[in-house]
Amino acid sequence: MKNTKYELTTERIRTRHGILNKQTDELEFYRVRDYKLDQPFFLRMFSLGNIVLETSDRSHPTGIFAAVPNGEPLREQLRTCVEACRTKKGVREVDFE
Repeated sequence: MKNTKYELTTERIRTRHGILNKQTDELEFYRVRDYKLDQPFFLRMFSLGNIVLETSDRSHPTGIFAAVPNGEPLREQLRTCVEACRTKKGVREVDFE
Protein backbone atom coordinates (compact mmCIF):
# COMPACT_ATOMS: atom_id res chain seq x y z
CA MET A 1 0.00 0.00 0.00
CA LYS A 2 1.17 3.47 -0.72
CA ASN A 3 0.50 4.77 2.78
CA THR A 4 2.11 1.87 4.62
CA LYS A 5 5.46 2.28 6.36
CA TYR A 6 7.52 -0.59 7.74
CA GLU A 7 10.07 -0.16 10.50
CA LEU A 8 12.46 -2.91 11.57
CA THR A 9 14.00 -2.71 15.02
CA THR A 10 16.25 -5.26 16.68
CA GLU A 11 13.26 -7.06 18.24
CA ARG A 12 10.14 -6.28 16.22
CA ILE A 13 8.51 -5.16 13.01
CA ARG A 14 6.35 -2.07 13.25
CA THR A 15 3.78 -1.38 10.52
CA ARG A 16 2.01 1.96 10.22
CA HIS A 17 -0.76 2.55 7.73
CA GLY A 18 -3.66 4.85 7.01
CA ILE A 19 -4.18 8.42 5.88
CA LEU A 20 -6.82 9.91 8.17
CA ASN A 21 -7.13 7.06 10.64
CA LYS A 22 -3.66 5.78 11.36
CA GLN A 23 -3.00 2.34 12.78
CA THR A 24 0.24 0.90 14.14
CA ASP A 25 0.83 -2.85 14.46
CA GLU A 26 3.84 -4.57 15.97
CA LEU A 27 5.07 -8.10 15.51
CA GLU A 28 7.76 -9.54 17.77
CA PHE A 29 10.50 -11.34 15.83
CA TYR A 30 10.48 -14.36 18.12
CA ARG A 31 6.87 -15.04 17.06
CA VAL A 32 7.75 -15.51 13.37
CA ARG A 33 7.48 -19.20 12.45
CA ASP A 34 8.11 -19.15 8.71
CA TYR A 35 8.87 -16.65 5.94
CA LYS A 36 8.56 -16.81 2.20
CA LEU A 37 9.08 -14.55 -0.78
CA ASP A 38 6.22 -14.43 -3.26
CA GLN A 39 7.03 -12.84 -6.63
CA PRO A 40 4.08 -12.85 -9.01
CA PHE A 41 4.99 -12.09 -12.61
CA PHE A 42 3.71 -8.49 -12.53
CA LEU A 43 5.72 -7.60 -9.41
CA ARG A 44 8.81 -9.41 -10.69
CA MET A 45 8.76 -7.15 -13.78
CA PHE A 46 9.46 -4.23 -11.43
CA SER A 47 11.89 -6.13 -9.15
CA LEU A 48 9.31 -6.23 -6.35
CA GLY A 49 8.03 -9.04 -4.18
CA ASN A 50 5.75 -9.85 -1.27
CA ILE A 51 7.31 -11.20 1.90
CA VAL A 52 4.82 -13.38 3.77
CA LEU A 53 5.41 -14.16 7.45
CA GLU A 54 3.59 -16.98 9.23
CA THR A 55 3.52 -16.19 12.94
CA SER A 56 2.33 -17.55 16.27
CA ASP A 57 0.72 -14.17 17.03
CA ARG A 58 -3.01 -14.69 17.53
CA SER A 59 -3.99 -11.16 16.46
CA HIS A 60 -1.86 -11.28 13.27
CA PRO A 61 -1.21 -14.89 12.24
CA THR A 62 0.05 -13.76 8.83
CA GLY A 63 2.12 -10.66 8.16
CA ILE A 64 2.68 -9.38 4.65
CA PHE A 65 5.22 -6.89 3.37
CA ALA A 66 3.51 -6.00 0.11
CA ALA A 67 5.42 -5.07 -3.06
CA VAL A 68 8.80 -4.41 -1.47
CA PRO A 69 11.95 -3.83 -3.53
CA ASN A 70 14.88 -6.24 -3.11
CA GLY A 71 12.71 -8.90 -1.51
CA GLU A 72 15.32 -11.66 -1.27
CA PRO A 73 17.92 -9.66 0.73
CA LEU A 74 15.15 -8.34 3.01
CA ARG A 75 13.81 -11.86 3.60
CA GLU A 76 17.32 -12.99 4.56
CA GLN A 77 17.72 -9.99 6.86
CA LEU A 78 14.42 -10.83 8.54
CA ARG A 79 15.51 -14.46 8.97
CA THR A 80 18.77 -13.35 10.59
CA CYS A 81 16.94 -10.97 12.94
CA VAL A 82 14.41 -13.65 13.90
CA GLU A 83 17.15 -16.16 14.75
CA ALA A 84 19.14 -13.57 16.73
CA CYS A 85 16.06 -12.52 18.71
CA ARG A 86 15.13 -16.14 19.47
CA THR A 87 18.67 -16.84 20.67
CA LYS A 88 18.75 -13.69 22.80
CA LYS A 89 15.40 -14.49 24.45
CA GLY A 90 16.02 -18.24 24.65
CA VAL A 91 12.84 -18.98 22.70
CA ARG A 92 12.37 -22.19 20.69
CA GLU A 93 9.61 -22.88 18.18
CA VAL A 94 7.97 -26.28 18.78
CA ASP A 95 5.46 -27.92 16.41
CA PHE A 96 2.90 -30.34 17.86
CA GLU A 97 1.15 -32.74 15.52
